[in-house]
Amino acid sequence: MIFLLIKNELIKILKRTKTWIIFGLFLVFMGVCMYGLYNEDKNRQMYNSSEYKIEQFEKSIEYTKEEINKIENSKDKEYLNTLQEDLKHYEEEKVKYQNQIINPDNAEQWKLDVTEEIKNHEENLKDKDITEEDKTWISERINKLKYLEDNNIKPLYGYEFNAYNYIDTILAVLGVALLAIGISVFMSDIVSGESNPSTLKFLLVQPVSRGKVLLSKFIAVIITAITMIVSTEILTFLGIGLAKGFKSGGYPKTMGVKYFLDSSNISVQGYPDLIRLANTGKLGTFNELIIKSLLLQVLFIITCCSFVFLISTLFKNSNVTMAISIIIAAAGTIVFQIFDFSSKFAHLIFFSYASVSEVITGDIAYMYRNVNITPSNGIIVMIVTTIISYTIAHVVFKNKEILI
Repeated sequence: MIFLLIKNELIKILKRTKTWIIFGLFLVFMGVCMYGLYNEDKNRQMYNSSEYKIEQFEKSIEYTKEEINKIENSKDKEYLNTLQEDLKHYEEEKVKYQNQIINPDNAEQWKLDVTEEIKNHEENLKDKDITEEDKTWISERINKLKYLEDNNIKPLYGYEFNAYNYIDTILAVLGVALLAIGISVFMSDIVSGESNPSTLKFLLVQPVSRGKVLLSKFIAVIITAITMIVSTEILTFLGIGLAKGFKSGGYPKTMGVKYFLDSSNISVQGYPDLIRLANTGKLGTFNELIIKSLLLQVLFIITCCSFVFLISTLFKNSNVTMAISIIIAAAGTIVFQIFDFSSKFAHLIFFSYASVSEVITGDIAYMYRNVNITPSNGIIVMIVTTIISYTIAHVVFKNKEILI
């Protein structure tokens, strides 16, 4: 019987105009993000082109020569020497990029750049005045560059238009309360919208318990939400991947980084510093990051659905349910980022785990200044929230008076 109820609920959800309007808006959002990343890639390619850099160095050379002419007879020899050194550097860089245009087939240039960067970082590590935090960052950077070198992987800078950067961008943007708000609008009337005599009479004339009716609604809305959101993300990812390739899947990504709060400067700046713990985080691949992020997003969607489901059960008016859900979703994301007193409790609120990829990497700690927002804590918080929300909704719905 429960499967028949779920089927009927799915049919009802898919017949709603509201469902397809929200799904259409989601597709528009996906398209806008796709165009934005594509456009960013084109702009960065232009800015990083040899022609553009030559143009910029020519402007710098012209300006530096003018400055040298102005102070050539000046007593400020130190500034003059600095300008002359700058001029020499600009001219050398200009020649370097001119040679790249003359010899465009030098496909190994990126390898030389990686090797040079590794050497520079290794020299920086020898500096006795370097902080432990900087030493940790530089060591990680060296390991990542050596991984690229050993595996013949060209460095990425985050703006390239490919399947992995695209899905990573989508997950990041959805994490800024958009996913929670979208789910709130989508399912705000899933229970409250049917609080009318003609619908509720079904409970009295059919041999079906209220618990099964509620469970069927819950399962149906979760299936719909996960299918529409995650399947669309995966399909667009595969589409871009087929067009642009999946080579970036093996790109190194650091995950599981942990931090601690240093309060030594709190009297001066008013807030503690976030310091990375040494020897935390492991090097994985882009494939691993995306898979873990999508799985965590599925759990977040289930939790968000259960929370909105609870609100929809508590109130009979769909508009009230929607308003309350949106306000809580927005406030639950923003308030815990802005105020220091509330950020201490951010790890206890499931909304804090919406930016799933940043939760996996550990960068979410910077957003909330809370070192306890970790994947393991997120899983626990979301599972507990789901259980509590559905249990309360079940009890309320089961004992709700039905006036026909």
